[in-house]
Amino acid sequence: MGYTHYWRRPRKNAGSAYMYGMLALDAKKIIEEAQGQGIRIRNGHGEGEPEFNEAYFSINGDASHYVEGRDLAHETFCWEGIPSISEHRKDEPKTFDFCKT
Repeated sequence: MGYTHYWRRPRKNAGSAYMYGMLALDAKKIIEEAQGQGIRIRNGHGEGEPEFNEAYFSINGDASHYVEGRDLAHETFCWEGIPSISEHRKDEPKTFDFCKT
C-alpha cells in the first residue's frame, strides 16, 4: 500500500524564477539533512545525485539499495519551475500534480 500526495499551484506566479529558486534551495537543504541521517536520495531514476537545473528538480529513492527484496526507488518526485499544463486543464486557475510513495 502506498500514499499519494496531490497538490495544486496557482497559475499566477507559478513559474516565477525567484520562487522556484527559493524552493530548490529549500529542497537541497532537506535532501542534505536526509542524507546526513543515512537516507539515500537519488535522481528521478533512482541513480546518481538528485537532479537540479533551471527548469525542474527531480528526486527518488535509491534503486540500487534493496530492503525485503525491493529497491528503494518508486515514483519520481518532480517539481517544474514552470509547470506543464495538460490540454483538459488549460482553463483552470490552478495547476494539478501528484506523487506516489
